[in-house]
Amino acid sequence: MYLFVRRITQQRRSGFISALIFTFGGYLTGYPAQQLAVLEVNVWLPLILFFVDRVLLNRAPHHFPVRHAKLITHLNPPRHREKSAVLRDCFLAGGSFGLAILAGHPQSWLIVGCTFVAYFIFLIVTVPSLNPSQHWGREGWKLLLICVVGLSLAAVQLIPAVEYMFLSVRAAGVYDTMSGGFPFTDSIQILLPSIISFYSPLYIGITGLLLVILALFYQTGVALRSTEGLVFARAAPISETIFWGAWAGLTFLLSFGGNTFLYAALYLALTPFSMFRGQERWAFAVAFSLAVLAGYGLKKTLRHIVPFAGWFLLGAIGMVIMFFYGLNDTGWSTENQFYQLLGASTFLAILLCLNVVVFKLENPFLLSILIIFDLFTINWQTNLYPQLPEWHSQKPAIIEVLQADVGDSQDLFRVYNEFRLYDNYGIPFELQDLWGASPLRLSRYDQFLKPPMRIERAWAMLNVKYVITWRKELYVPSTILYEEETLNGDVTYLHRLESVGTRAWLVHQIKKVDETSMIATLSDPNFNFYDVALIEEQSQLQTLDSKLSIFNEHVEIMSYEPNRIELQVDAKEDGLLILSEVYYPGWRAMIDNQAVPIVQTNYILRAVPISSGNHHVVVQFVPFTFWLGMVISVMTIIIIIATQSVVTRIFTVSCY
Repeated sequence: MYLFVRRITQQRRSGFISALIFTFGGYLTGYPAQQLAVLEVNVWLPLILFFVDRVLLNRAPHHFPVRHAKLITHLNPPRHREKSAVLRDCFLAGGSFGLAILAGHPQSWLIVGCTFVAYFIFLIVTVPSLNPSQHWGREGWKLLLICVVGLSLAAVQLIPAVEYMFLSVRAAGVYDTMSGGFPFTDSIQILLPSIISFYSPLYIGITGLLLVILALFYQTGVALRSTEGLVFARAAPISETIFWGAWAGLTFLLSFGGNTFLYAALYLALTPFSMFRGQERWAFAVAFSLAVLAGYGLKKTLRHIVPFAGWFLLGAIGMVIMFFYGLNDTGWSTENQFYQLLGASTFLAILLCLNVVVFKLENPFLLSILIIFDLFTINWQTNLYPQLPEWHSQKPAIIEVLQADVGDSQDLFRVYNEFRLYDNYGIPFELQDLWGASPLRLSRYDQFLKPPMRIERAWAMLNVKYVITWRKELYVPSTILYEEETLNGDVTYLHRLESVGTRAWLVHQIKKVDETSMIATLSDPNFNFYDVALIEEQSQLQTLDSKLSIFNEHVEIMSYEPNRIELQVDAKEDGLLILSEVYYPGWRAMIDNQAVPIVQTNYILRAVPISSGNHHVVVQFVPFTFWLGMVISVMTIIIIIATQSVVTRIFTVSCY
């Protein structure tokens, strides 16, 4: 952030102030710190913009007057050297974008991508020497190259992620689910943080806000030069502040989600907006834009904002008086809403008093101290937790009881956690949970666990042995191994089911049914899924209808790993080996070292057609999308290195 703002404002102090506001503002110190993938994507935006700006512009130092254009031209590298540097900066911008994608939060890198693309187009449109009507073809390849490099470098993760996305619950993109965003009342927290909600993502501090106002309403000019060597003068910060102000305003409206018509229009027009929920995450673009504007504000004559800050201070004092009388009339109590409003408005008035003094002094160092005081006072406790970090990794008593009950048994099983433990508890304690750690589930799996499917039938098909729930009695026989009272007064129970489904079994009857009726059939207690497998009507697998009673068949799991299962099967008749594992593209099956197809059965399960006899079966995850992405990513790295080396060598030789 410091490098980008220092470059576009040509002032170190502006870069420092913007970096300070961006880093310690309400957004980055809020919930992104608890969802690291969001934070890990967001932090790459300033670096991407830094290289994008270098790709299109060579910014002349502000102290060079425009009449010295010839001098500036000679101080910059020759044109053929610039082309090599432009190509390098395109690669660096694309590489930074690729790293943002690899951080693993698609909605966040969509926001990052939209921001840097908008900035690129803005420069093309507004810089005279980059007139889009004449030079879009000359400059447009740079944007295309940046995007292609970023997407290609991240292909090893991006292609499998896109495949999963279209099979997940997000593929439906239901408007009511996706349109969530800030309530309009959250905008109050721009001035009065922590009044509406615990987090204040739109808060950049009062000093930062005054600098933004100063940037938007005062003008100055700088000299710029395109990468083609043309020098010109314009009031660049005027148009650039308009861009960042407009982008902040647009994304501010987007952050309200379905509360404004803007999101509804984008939802209908553009597919990406129908794939992600939580539109309040656009607040990142708002906070970033405001931080950039604050850097521009520092370039202006600071005392110009003092009259406005004075009127602002009078308004804050008025709020203090109003909230004081409100609190006095409704009763003095810390639970009273007027109490919080009075405290926030008092702090606002104090900050404005300090800002009036500091802006009069026009001292950037004091401004920095004031910004730190403001932002740290509001945000320093946002992500503090009363317990030590070690507390989070403590093993819950209910897990200790469960593991003690398992003992030395090597039998495979799963646990059904009915919202009593945190979602990813299975990872540190090596337990296979039915839900997993993410709400981004496969669409069919999510539907399978909903009515009309009876949950006890799902438990049987999915090899559930233990149930952690608030229910004292289940729909099937069970033994309560442990119970404990929670902080909110209810009780958590650990049940061990008396009858546990197996992880793999053989069937010799296969029936075709339509998808809509399959779950209802499986949910029927009279249907025995250990004897009959259901496949969809369009399946190429042939039906079977063996009426023989087959005994002494044997299915043994020899080894079990997340991406590889090895089994020994003794089948007395042709049939279907069903695994209590979710069907997903990329799984491959080998029977006695011969490849066989994997079919989807019982709506979500994985199955392998098998002939009679004794067989060695290996089921392994070898996803084509991963290896395709790997090849693309590796080839991209090779091409980038080779291209940059060749271009640099050619232009270096041509210098002599």
